[in-house]
Amino acid sequence: MAKISTLEELLGLPDAQDIAEVVSIAGLGTVRVRAISRKEHREMTDECAKGDTWDSERWEILLLQHSVVEPQLTYDQAAGLRMKATGPVSDLINVCARISGLTGRGQLSQEAV
Repeated sequence: MAKISTLEELLGLPDAQDIAEVVSIAGLGTVRVRAISRKEHREMTDECAKGDTWDSERWEILLLQHSVVEPQLTYDQAAGLRMKATGPVSDLINVCARISGLTGRGQLSQEAV
């Protein structure tokens, strides 16, 4: 049987700003990326879900703005990145999503099984 976590263990989880990596993006260079917090995730999700459809463009911009910490990006600068070559920018977006735990964590999905 698995051990049940204590309250101290749960409260001892690292803060999002403390989870960061320096990553190399081919065709771009090296950047520091950090995880987004659950609070930031909820605020970003709420902002992108306004209206009848999901605003995926805004989601990518907000993810870049909140995740890339060195160099730091404004909203407009993050939006400008979306006009660059798709390969490096897609790699950067994928790193931002991975470090925040928004993509697979090495587990097979039920559909894959």
